[in-house]
Amino acid sequence: MKNKKLKKNAILMVPYKNPEIQWEKRENSIILIINRDKLIDRIMQKIFRTPKSVNIQLDELGSFVWEKCDGISNIKDICESLKEKFGKGAEPAMERLLTYIKILINNNLIKIT
Repeated sequence: MKNKKLKKNAILMVPYKNPEIQWEKRENSIILIINRDKLIDRIMQKIFRTPKSVNIQLDELGSFVWEKCDGISNIKDICESLKEKFGKGAEPAMERLLTYIKILINNNLIKIT
């Protein structure tokens, strides 16, 4: 029962992009540009010559969701849009979307209200 209530509340939440994350649209995908400028990152760059930024290329579904994380659409709206655009290719849409949103939140790429 508790799990259903949590899922019901989660679908009404509104995700939005972390304004610190740079991104650009290329052809059919989104490239996230993650700047590594924290103290530990700068130390690692000097010692191990790690890059100052990392690019993450999202696939078509991920790019679609990224663009929908606009601070206006809630998770239910995004799920409906996914089903409309990708049909059965997005199924099980809500479960996949919730997992993806959780990954984006855990990596500080989006925030949710």
